[in-house]
Amino acid sequence: MVDCVLGCIYFGSTSAFNAFTGVATICLSVSYGIPILVSLIRGREAVKYSSFSLGKFGFFINVCTIVWISLAIVLFCMPTAIPVTPVSMNYASVVFMGFASISLIWYIISGRKNFTGPPVPVDHYAGHDGQVAEDGVRRTITEDGRSSNKSSEEKAAPSASK
Repeated sequence: MVDCVLGCIYFGSTSAFNAFTGVATICLSVSYGIPILVSLIRGREAVKYSSFSLGKFGFFINVCTIVWISLAIVLFCMPTAIPVTPVSMNYASVVFMGFASISLIWYIISGRKNFTGPPVPVDHYAGHDGQVAEDGVRRTITEDGRSSNKSSEEKAAPSASK
């Protein structure tokens, strides 16, 4: 239903349709970029012992990703024709800032009081989960330093056969 309504925007204004399709790409890119940027700012500590950490190339790949996302955001905010008129103007940046403002206001009003985030088990903190033993078997290092070959789900779920 929402797709049909957004598709009908094209009949009314191509500028509005271009703004909505551009802002969809911008929002998607920003949603990918924020966790990568946070990981870079924190020194990639949370992914140091992950099962797919990209090794020594991870920092470079993450920086390239942030640069690419920044370029894509700029490109999707560019006007579609020159000279720029009110009809050919790309309103994606205006719509994106509107969505961002609404999201920020909603977070201030409700989110910071009610949002708790996903549950994080103790053995999933950075540096404790997914370390690989010498024999190639995954093991979990708990907060007190003990290792286990059981998965977190096996530890948390009581055995049904007892």
